[in-house]
Amino acid sequence: MIEIKYKSNFEVSDIDGQSIADAREQYKNSFNLTGKAIAYLNGKKVTAADEAATILKDKDTLLFKVAGSHRVAYLVGALVLALAISGGVFAYGFTNASVTIGVTTHSNFADVSANATSAPHWSVRGLEKGSTGGGTLFDLNTTASGYPGDLSVTVMMANTNQLVSVYRNLTLILSVKDSAGNPVDINNDGLVNASDVTVLTLENGTVTFSINQTAAKNYTISLSSGSYICNPANGWTSGAGAPQLYCEVAQR
Repeated sequence: MIEIKYKSNFEVSDIDGQSIADAREQYKNSFNLTGKAIAYLNGKKVTAADEAATILKDKDTLLFKVAGSHRVAYLVGALVLALAISGGVFAYGFTNASVTIGVTTHSNFADVSANATSAPHWSVRGLEKGSTGGGTLFDLNTTASGYPGDLSVTVMMANTNQLVSVYRNLTLILSVKDSAGNPVDINNDGLVNASDVTVLTLENGTVTFSINQTAAKNYTISLSSGSYICNPANGWTSGAGAPQLYCEVAQR
């Protein structure tokens, strides 16, 4: 798993084996990653010319940082130092006051929970090709808070390192419906149709999609269908073929 960071954005993703250039392209939109951001792999700067040839490995930390972002902190520090040096001139001429800003706290703007109402289930055998079927995965709730804004939802496979011992290929097709059972436009083309799905695979174990809200609603994320091809059954551990999915929701 690779830790990817840019400003306030952070994600753990199974993209080991890909290059830094691939990671930059993959997170360009979801992280609002600018072309000026410099890559640092495990604390070491990587030039733009070397990004395509630098391959990410398990447990690497990839940080993108805009050059000169520390300059503001340096200038503020210099200003504080200058004030400290000259502070004696004004030591007896200041007044002070304090104020408390009123803040009202609320619950989460949205909540995610596992939905086991009709959870998917399948059996696998060595060298078998098969279908996963479908079922419910997650419930996403914004009605409790009354939040009417847009959502950004990320779903990822959290145990691909185990899944690859069982599956040569695993494809999971995800879709979303609202509480009234209506399909949701998650590809942002303005239409609700069969194209409103997103696909998780062993090669692409993380997907992010948007839900545009005009009013607070509840949603269900489901596995519409899927397929798999198994490896030979050599030393499979118990539960190694069961995908563990992680879901996170953020304000868009």
